[in-house]
Amino acid sequence: MKFLTRWIAPGMLLAFGLAACQTSSGQGQGQSNKAARPASAKMPTSTYLPPAAREKIRKTMRAHGDDMTVLMWSIIFLDTEGASEFARVIKDQPWLERPANPEAVPADERVPEAIYVLQEQLIQRANVLAGLADGLEKQRAAKLAEAFGQVAQTCVACHAAYLYESKDASAKDVSDELSAQ
Repeated sequence: MKFLTRWIAPGMLLAFGLAACQTSSGQGQGQSNKAARPASAKMPTSTYLPPAAREKIRKTMRAHGDDMTVLMWSIIFLDTEGASEFARVIKDQPWLERPANPEAVPADERVPEAIYVLQEQLIQRANVLAGLADGLEKQRAAKLAEAFGQVAQTCVACHAAYLYESKDASAKDVSDELSAQ
């Protein structure tokens, strides 16, 4: 199992990066992509959250989506300055403020507790990633990829908490479930 988490995940990240580089390098040289590709990925809309809460969360997610893309490429290319910078940008951006008394917040503006827990986890993991990028040596490239995987894992868990209502599972349960796979 350790082999899988240590080598497969970073290897998949590298394979996707190389595939993207290969695809973009073939364009403009008379080669065309045979398969139609979507213009971009898009986040589905939550169907269980009220509109006010949904917009509050989406605004925060939108703010770091572009930064995550640049962070991913910085890590794939081992651009340690870029990786450190964008991990810190993600960590330091404005986040949703957890209310002292959630019951005092109007029901249509309430953000699920799991979102707050996962945003704290994302801040911590982005901070670890920034620290690794600052001191990156050749032997630690796999650790950088693993740390990025943990940041991305938190994003996926948060997106799941945004999209799917769960009265039983906490944010920790969602994150632990992803870690076990």
